[in-house]
Amino acid sequence: GDIYLKRDRPDQALEAYRRASLKPTVWRKVAYAKSARLQRENKNLAEAASLFAQALDEEGPEKNAGLQFEIAEVLQESGARDDAIEAYTKVYYLYPEEKELCVKALLRISQLYEDGDDVPALKTILEKIASLDVPEAKYAAEKLSALEEGR
Repeated sequence: GDIYLKRDRPDQALEAYRRASLKPTVWRKVAYAKSARLQRENKNLAEAASLFAQALDEEGPEKNAGLQFEIAEVLQESGARDDAIEAYTKVYYLYPEEKELCVKALLRISQLYEDGDDVPALKTILEKIASLDVPEAKYAAEKLSALEEGR
């Protein structure tokens, strides 16, 4: 599939990935993930989310935390705000060892809450980020302070 992509033949790449995903090997996970990314590029977001979910169910070298984050991104791109929030939340709770990705997921949630004018939920997420030992905690504390002051 990768060779087809390099030759700008995405349809054949998808078919190669599909065939690879049918074989009971550790590469099924990779094939699903690569198919999902290609579908995402083609704006077939529902199919991309489905393929990422299938990749999550397989064993293989792709990290589940990253796949879960990509599911959330696809849901966000498709306008499914609540589903995206839920998917980003899963990154935080299911993969706490992936600290950088967890913080990124929380920041995305905060943006979704801010865009939706859900100030109480936004404050809760910002408090969570501010309590972490990460560089983004300072930003979250400042944003929280600004919200408290009514700016």
